[in-house]
Amino acid sequence: MMVHPNMEGLDLIKKEVSDIKTYNLIYSIFELSLSPSVSIKIVNSKKHPNKTCYNTIIEETDLINAFEDCKSKIKPQNPYFIVYDFGYYNDQRNFRRLEALISYIPDSVNLKVKFTMAAHALGLSDIFNIPMLIEIHDISDLSYQHIKTECNNYHRNK
Repeated sequence: MMVHPNMEGLDLIKKEVSDIKTYNLIYSIFELSLSPSVSIKIVNSKKHPNKTCYNTIIEETDLINAFEDCKSKIKPQNPYFIVYDFGYYNDQRNFRRLEALISYIPDSVNLKVKFTMAAHALGLSDIFNIPMLIEIHDISDLSYQHIKTECNNYHRNK
């Protein structure tokens, strides 16, 4: 399923993603609505704490706290998309960052929602030019360590 270019709310989400790519925001959480027609809306976003000094050394605890702040905005029973400027230290202790589109689709949502969200995840990844798509189905997997592992694997295989 292609994401319709005139989908309601898409322009606002594109602006948020642009703000993430320019370090104005660290993350944006948004959700898909299926009625009366498919639309998308911002649920929450956060200004980048290191906007003026993004090359500064950041403690991993600060990175974890920022991610936990994002996770605290999620209702475990609801599906969401999250675009995140994910910063982490790899196994060699080198700082890395990667823009990731996280598709959180709990197993408990109905099939229509699951299929629509999954189909839109691929389209949004293309529209936002974010090749790192992480699919999460259980809230326990929405953790800093899990996302770090996914990003680290992506960088290793690139």
